[in-house]
Amino acid sequence: MGTKNKQRRQAKAKQRAEEARRRASRASSAWGSAASQSDRERPGGEDVQAIRDALWTVTGLRRGDGSAAWRAIYTAEPAVLGAQAELVIEQIVARLWGIGWQPAELVRHARRSEARLGRVVAQAVVNDHTRRDRRTIHPLWVAQVDEIAGVSARPGWLIDLVDSDTSVTAASLTQAVMESLRLLGHVGPLPTILPPPGSDPDTWDRGDDAPATDDPVLAKVRALLAQAESTTFEAEAETFMAKAQELIARHAIDTALLWSKSARTTRPVTIRLPIDDPYIDQKSLLLHLVAESSQCRAVLHPSYALMSVVGFAADVAAAEMLYTSLLVQSQAAMQAEVGNAPPGARVRGRSFRSSFLQAYAHRVGTRLADINQTVQDAVESEHAALPAAEVTSLLPALVAREEAIDTEVGELFGELKKQPFKRTYDALGWTRGDLAGERAELNPSVAPGGASRARTPQAAQLAPGADTLF
Repeated sequence: MGTKNKQRRQAKAKQRAEEARRRASRASSAWGSAASQSDRERPGGEDVQAIRDALWTVTGLRRGDGSAAWRAIYTAEPAVLGAQAELVIEQIVARLWGIGWQPAELVRHARRSEARLGRVVAQAVVNDHTRRDRRTIHPLWVAQVDEIAGVSARPGWLIDLVDSDTSVTAASLTQAVMESLRLLGHVGPLPTILPPPGSDPDTWDRGDDAPATDDPVLAKVRALLAQAESTTFEAEAETFMAKAQELIARHAIDTALLWSKSARTTRPVTIRLPIDDPYIDQKSLLLHLVAESSQCRAVLHPSYALMSVVGFAADVAAAEMLYTSLLVQSQAAMQAEVGNAPPGARVRGRSFRSSFLQAYAHRVGTRLADINQTVQDAVESEHAALPAAEVTSLLPALVAREEAIDTEVGELFGELKKQPFKRTYDALGWTRGDLAGERAELNPSVAPGGASRARTPQAAQLAPGADTLF
């Protein structure tokens, strides 16, 4: 990458970050102005404002006297503290929409910390949502909020949530408030990939670049993967998986050739996928290899166990489907290893499991690369037999798509850094995982047990600033 090109991408990334900070500031200021007016209309408004200022101070998002803030919070009446904490929590949630977060991601992040914090954040998200003009909320955003089960908008929710765990005391309420504010106050920015509430509907993507979930080829891939997951016969699973990857690879080449002949107005899209505990490193490696095989890029957000996948719509959708299927199969294969083992057996240990999943990912990654090469060679042979006037060169088309994706990654994330993969090695776990990956044979032209390209542990691409405050 040239120096000027790199500088231009870095400048665009900084510009996007600055725009996100301005959006967050505007959202927070609007909430603050409305709340202040409400306080002026009620007795004791000055004391209420002091408590609210103290709550903002302890989050670290605003400057203030830390000792005085703690004293104000610990001496506040529970009813007043609960009401003001609700308001501040909802303000922070509104601010996070301006720096790239989405409802499902924020609720998941809180639940990963503690179940009670997940309920607090879920309630704040729903309350914030009901205050919005539905005309300014993207349909995908609405769908995420609608999936938060068992939560409806209501006032006075914080004390009720604390009471559901234990009897409400000043100490228990204060603890819940502090834990919630600490969690939300230390959430850093993410790239904005879905228009936040309040955005102009005229600026929304109308579907030209959205993941092509209704693509007929991807529908066939989805059906093949479902059959591979459901069958108990290894040979059948191998056949289904191989055919699915062949379709994915051929479809990616066909769309690349069509794109190279067009005006090239279609841009890459981005999705974020959760990487669930345990064994996040091994699962993120699997997604990295799957994304790479699908002509996409994967960027890890380690603080939040999220991974961004950037690529063209059909390729991104295929990568998501294939990763989900392989993850299901890897879990089933590992469970088969440990299912009949007695308590304390080696195969039940963390080292065995992590090595198993890591070896599985490497073996599957090799298979995906092999089948992609086979399909690419077949396409080049077909083109070689065509008249010269009808031939579209495959390599320049693929390179152009890669450059478009690299440009999008640079604009979204700026300069990425690499983090060496944390390799664990248990000889038995590695052998069993490699065998499981071999059984999930994806390339019928490579005989089981045949030579394969060795792969070293991958260095995860990390988004800059993932661990910083906003």
